[in-house]
Amino acid sequence: MERPTPPDGYRRAIEAHRQAAPPPRTDPDITAAVERQTAAMRELSRRAFPEPDVVHGT
Repeated sequence: MERPTPPDGYRRAIEAHRQAAPPPRTDPDITAAVERQTAAMRELSRRAFPEPDVVHGT
């Protein structure tokens, strides 16, 4: 089932909104903290749920 193509006015309005909306503000310190936290959580997960050794049968 195909979606109907939106009217030109709708597409123009969406594009105008995207251009008018301010870019998201990101704090580099928060970004770095999130990356550190994500890395720490992945390491904890890896330790808690180690990958089983894969043995290929013959």
